[in-house]
Amino acid sequence: MSFTYVIFDCDKCDFQGNSTITWGDFKYVNEGKETNVNRDLGWCFECNKLVPIEDFSDSDRVIDLIELTTKELEAKANNKFSISFSKRDDKVYLIKEILEYSQRLKFIRERIGSEKCLMCGSMEIKPFDGDYSFEPKEYMERPFNSTKNTGFIHPGCGGGIIAKYNPVRINLESLSRYYSIDGKPLNSEAD
Repeated sequence: MSFTYVIFDCDKCDFQGNSTITWGDFKYVNEGKETNVNRDLGWCFECNKLVPIEDFSDSDRVIDLIELTTKELEAKANNKFSISFSKRDDKVYLIKEILEYSQRLKFIRERIGSEKCLMCGSMEIKPFDGDYSFEPKEYMERPFNSTKNTGFIHPGCGGGIIAKYNPVRINLESLSRYYSIDGKPLNSEAD
């Protein structure tokens, strides 16, 4: 599958980056189990560039998932006509889902505030708080000239980061990256 991406330039220096750095398969490994790493774009002061960083902002979504799954489980438990094995299997599945969501929520609460760069493991990071999204109308009318000021200030330089929509579709081989549960990079296909 191919995707378009965004190119980042600084309006004050020769810095360049792009949004493809967050692409790929990022996994935590703990006791032989793999879990997806939620990530976002950020600046690493150690790497001195835009990088993927851990993102723990999904706690509200996880709480909502726990509540919805619990309600679904309660509805199945209160159904007096729910005797079949498939209904029992559904309940077991829902219980496992609730446990997984609860573990994710516990993990987020333990780690929030200690997010790391997913390239080097440094905590010296700044989330990318600019806007680099493009409305379809913007890039359909002018696909090769769609640029916008993201509002993100280039650390160390003070220039503004400009986003440029790249209409060229690329297909990158998906690399797997592995991390300990404390966010430290382990060996990966990208090494």
